[in-house]
Amino acid sequence: QRFEGWTDQFSCSYLVTQEDKNSPVLSLRGLTINMDISWPLNIIISDDNVKMYNKVFLFLVTLKHSLWCLQSVSLPEIAQLDSQIHKDEMLEEDLSESRSTSGQSSRKLHLENSLVGGHKQHRLQLLRAWLIYFVTLLHGYFMSRVVHSTQLELREGISKATDLDMLIQVHQLYLTKIHDTCFLHPEVKMLKEAINMILGICIEFHTGVVDKTIHSGAITSWEDKYARCHNFLSTMLNE
Repeated sequence: QRFEGWTDQFSCSYLVTQEDKNSPVLSLRGLTINMDISWPLNIIISDDNVKMYNKVFLFLVTLKHSLWCLQSVSLPEIAQLDSQIHKDEMLEEDLSESRSTSGQSSRKLHLENSLVGGHKQHRLQLLRAWLIYFVTLLHGYFMSRVVHSTQLELREGISKATDLDMLIQVHQLYLTKIHDTCFLHPEVKMLKEAINMILGICIEFHTGVVDKTIHSGAITSWEDKYARCHNFLSTMLNE
């Protein structure tokens, strides 16, 4: 077990806000990692450092949660869901038609906005494939090019430090680099929001499949949202 002597110093807490209680999808915003830092380690790792670590931790755990949400949804589940969506939308159509004075126009509008059976399944499979590809690449980048590489730099810096001031400087440089590279700096707020929006689609997608509450409008909305965010990130990061 790595860092066996450190395990007793860490704990996690989860605070659920009223907004999260009313949300149909699981939110990890209230998740916090706590560390019992005693002297002399508290000279190097300050309370502000712990807050920065928490931001990085929350971003990475949300990324991993989104990837799990996609991987846990199987193609047979999507196929079964497609049949359920069709039944629910037909029932909704009949109810809407019975309440409307212009039943024919209501039925026509519903058919225009609805995806035909089988097409929904294909669209959901494609959306899942797009999201898995994007999130897997993102996860691989942050875990290898950010977390792992900066950890190697930290170890090298610590091995070369000759006094306390150098240790503090090396640690601060490491934490700042990993924090900013995870798009947590205020100057790249728009990039972070675009990534969070895509990760949110993954969680909503999983929740919809599990609860069998996905409708044609949600599929189209997710596709449009993903396409906009993907194009925005591609444009900004290639400049």
